[in-house]
Amino acid sequence: MIDISIVVAVYNHEKYIEKAIRSILAQDICFKYEVLIGEDCSTDKSRAVLRRMEPSLPSEFKIFYRNYNLGIVNNFRDLYKKSRGRYIIVLEGDDYWCYRYKLKEQFLFLESNKEYIAIAHNSNIVDENDKEIYFEYPECKNSEYTMEDFFCDYLPGQTTTILMRNIYKNNLIDENLDVGNYPGDRRIAFLLVFNGKIKCIQEKWSSYRYVTSSGSSFSATRSNDLLCSRIDSLVYWKSLYRYAKKNSNNTWLLDKLEVRYLYWFFSVLLKKIAPNLKKECLIDILKFRNKSKVLFWAISFYLKKRIGKFNEK
Repeated sequence: MIDISIVVAVYNHEKYIEKAIRSILAQDICFKYEVLIGEDCSTDKSRAVLRRMEPSLPSEFKIFYRNYNLGIVNNFRDLYKKSRGRYIIVLEGDDYWCYRYKLKEQFLFLESNKEYIAIAHNSNIVDENDKEIYFEYPECKNSEYTMEDFFCDYLPGQTTTILMRNIYKNNLIDENLDVGNYPGDRRIAFLLVFNGKIKCIQEKWSSYRYVTSSGSSFSATRSNDLLCSRIDSLVYWKSLYRYAKKNSNNTWLLDKLEVRYLYWFFSVLLKKIAPNLKKECLIDILKFRNKSKVLFWAISFYLKKRIGKFNEK
């Protein structure tokens, strides 16, 4: 039986992928593991680097050289489907782990604490040359990540830090949550905290490479188009609301989701875009339990965001 599946999606990571793989090999292992690497037809020499390294890698490493470009979402999705571990973790091809006992300590914690669905930690932020830079990553600074943290726009940790029970196997949870083009780390954070407890270690055990000029990371590929962002955000909060309504009777959570949902609905309401989406949303909104209260909170949330932007200027 495989204990941990390590998923590595590679696209244009020629300069970084060897360091990422070396950081896996440096881990102190006390469990059975597999490493699933998906090379997604990079336009640089990522594939050549992997071909060179492959003969010397342990048998636990399996590299899938794609015949055509799947795209980041489908590349990950295929690797998740192939994973056999009881636990799963992502190491993006341009990031790396810097503490040799990272996986061991996370694994032993989850083995001993069945009520936790995941465990995360802090990370260093580095540039393309491994130089540490100042960037305030929205990682949790408490010992446990909560739904309150989620609504404050914090994450348990950067993706590479999170070891979780394999939610893609054995119907562990209902993970049917489509958030469109919204960042996948937000989707995972919501799914995990909705379905279990998340431990957060206040130690920097990995390095997140913040590069905006190349590669396949969200920071490198995300469009800054405001209108696109509004539509993505509306789809995101609509999906979260519908997921929670289907799977929970938590009135506090539903109230919070209704506020965010309504806020983003208003943000596109007067725009001549996405008429079918707006009709779908309006049907949901008309079924809100306490429309006047939600409307008041949504207006308050809007004013708070506007005041925050004003203070930043």
